[in-house]
Amino acid sequence: MRLTLGRSGASNRVIAIGLAVTLILIALSRQHLANWMHGVVPGKHAETVNTMRSIESALVKICMDAGVDSISELIEVEEFHRLAPEYAKHAGVNVVQAYIDQYTTVISALLKHGNRAPEVLAIATRQSERALAGTFDPELVQVLAPSYSLLIHDSWGGPFHFFVGPWPGEWGPIVFRCYGRERRTAYYGPSQSRETRNSMAADPLTVSIDGAEQGIPAEPSLEVYIWSNGANGVSDQPLYDPSHLYLPPVSSHYRNGASDEYMGGGDDINNWDQLETYMHFYSSDNR
Repeated sequence: MRLTLGRSGASNRVIAIGLAVTLILIALSRQHLANWMHGVVPGKHAETVNTMRSIESALVKICMDAGVDSISELIEVEEFHRLAPEYAKHAGVNVVQAYIDQYTTVISALLKHGNRAPEVLAIATRQSERALAGTFDPELVQVLAPSYSLLIHDSWGGPFHFFVGPWPGEWGPIVFRCYGRERRTAYYGPSQSRETRNSMAADPLTVSIDGAEQGIPAEPSLEVYIWSNGANGVSDQPLYDPSHLYLPPVSSHYRNGASDEYMGGGDDINNWDQLETYMHFYSSDNR
C-alpha cells in the first residue's frame, strides 16, 4: 500500500519544521542576550571562543574513541619528561614552556590527524617535532578516527596552546591566570578548593591595580588547559620562575612592555576562567 501525505500529514510537517526553527531562534536569542548583557560586540573573539569549545568537545571524543578517561593516557609521559629538558635547552626556553610547546604539538597533531598523528610527526621538518612521534601510546592511537578538528588556530591566525594537567605542585604557583579585574571576590574555577581561595591574597603573581585584583590563579586540577593569545597576539600569562620565588615587583614576572591593564592574563581567551573575565577586552567599551 502506497502512503500519501494528506492534509493532516502536511500540517504536522509544518508544525515540526516551525518547532525546530523556533528552538534554533531561542538558542540564538539566548546567545545574543548574553552578549548584550555583557556589552559584547560579536566578532573574532566570539569565533575564537566557539572554536575553543569545539576543540574541548573533540578532545572528549578522542578519549571516548580510545576508551580512556584522560588525554594524558594517550601520551607516554615518561618520554615527555625525557625530551622536555633537551627541548628547553635547544629552544632557549624554561621547562614549563618546553612542556607547553610539546603538548601543543602533540595535541594539535591528534586533533588534525587522529590515528595518523605519529606518522605525520615522524616526517615533520623540525627535529623537535619528529622526536615527539614516539610519545604516543600506539595501541590507543591506532583506534582513533582520521581527524577530529582542522581548526586549531584562533580567529586572528594564532595557534591554540595546550598543557595537560594537573599542574605539578612542585612547580610552584600555577602560571595560568584568570584576568578577573571586574569580579574581585568572585569564584573563578569549576571546583576551586578553599585552600586555593584562601591562598589568593598571598599569591605572588596576583596583581593589584587600582584596588582590583588581576591574575587570579586557575584551578590546578584541570585535565587540559587550552588558550589563545587573543587579539594582541602575545601571551599575557605570567612567566615561569624556576626558583618559584617570584620576588617583587610582580610586574617583572609578566612580559616586557605589558601595560598594567594587561597583567594577570589580559585578553588571553582560555578554558579555565569560568566567568570569562577576559571579555573585558572585547566589550563594546574596550574595542
